[in-house]
Amino acid sequence: MTRITLQYSKVILLGMLLMLQGCSAFKASHFVPESAENMREWEVEGRFVLRADSTVSKSHFAFRQIGEEYALSILMDEPVGEPKVIIHGNVYEPDSETVDVIGGAEAMKVAEHLQAHIRAGNLSYWLRGLPATADAVVYQEDLDRVDRIEEAGWDIDYQEYMAVQNYLLPSEVTFKGEPGSFTLNMVRAETAYLTHPCGQNVSPTELEAEPENSAGQDAVRQLVPSDGSPPIPRWVDEAAFCRQLVKIHGKIPDARVGLYGPDSMMWKLSRAGMPGAFGAGRALLLQLAHPWVTASIDEHSVVRDDPLGRARRTFQHVGTMVFGSMPQVMTSANQVRDIHEEIEGEVPMDSGAFQRGSEYRANEVAAMIWVHATLWETLAYMYEKMEGELTREEKDQF
Repeated sequence: MTRITLQYSKVILLGMLLMLQGCSAFKASHFVPESAENMREWEVEGRFVLRADSTVSKSHFAFRQIGEEYALSILMDEPVGEPKVIIHGNVYEPDSETVDVIGGAEAMKVAEHLQAHIRAGNLSYWLRGLPATADAVVYQEDLDRVDRIEEAGWDIDYQEYMAVQNYLLPSEVTFKGEPGSFTLNMVRAETAYLTHPCGQNVSPTELEAEPENSAGQDAVRQLVPSDGSPPIPRWVDEAAFCRQLVKIHGKIPDARVGLYGPDSMMWKLSRAGMPGAFGAGRALLLQLAHPWVTASIDEHSVVRDDPLGRARRTFQHVGTMVFGSMPQVMTSANQVRDIHEEIEGEVPMDSGAFQRGSEYRANEVAAMIWVHATLWETLAYMYEKMEGELTREEKDQF
């Protein structure tokens, strides 16, 4: 097959997938956002323009809140990088704001201009589409989003929203009042896992505990016993899962980049429109060779009733873990673990080394390694079939 014909075939396949995806998208959306009041650690980034007292102040900014404490970073002309000024405060102590100047008199002027007209603590609420005080007048037609807030001398108009994980957050906000005008345009947000990669149910003692499986054993022999018996199950509870996440959390140079980054082989083989998606059926057939996977899909999956929806959710999680920021990666990883925690049962018949009636669970090391291996082996296989050969070094890197 010529290169041109191969590329043409890829376009046809991709078009078919998009058509199928489009057909499944005609269903009514079931997305019901959580209240932004539930957010305990979150961050938004964007750009603001303040026009007041015949002065115009512009800057990229980042607003982060952990519990009651918030920090408004003024970045000036650079959308990322070290902030020039940081305004710290506590939402319950409005008069306790402090200002840290990292560099630049111009940035300090912007911060002072901002503080003269906007209380940063109020932004903790307004950036989430919430009123800051009981005196606010709130206008809304949709229960999920506020249209306008009148508060603290400002008429705040919420023009656009963006879906971020389980929340709807404002992406374009305009303030008008006697002092002048203030506009905010948010370009990205994180809603969880800023300070720690795990949920709230793991104690420090559990996190520091040693794994039960003794070190020094041959890993392959643990997974594939030489006598033909099934591997000894190694269940992955929340504490064990958290210990694995801690190994990588915080070691990434830039949390925005996530686990891999644009120069990685993972991004090269997984990027949108690449052949990996065309190998999904191949990977699934390989996965079904494991009796636990077959049993769990048969007894727990909705794939028979909603195959496209099931595929979409899988690719959403996989895509997030590959391309997402670190908070997004950790959010998706924890969600998948929680979903799999509910998948357990008994093998319905003798299958290879696994006897009828033996227990299976989705959160088990050997089963997860098998599914993992089928995905990444298929990515490399499909890439070579449709794009070109990979060197030994590229495969090792991958």
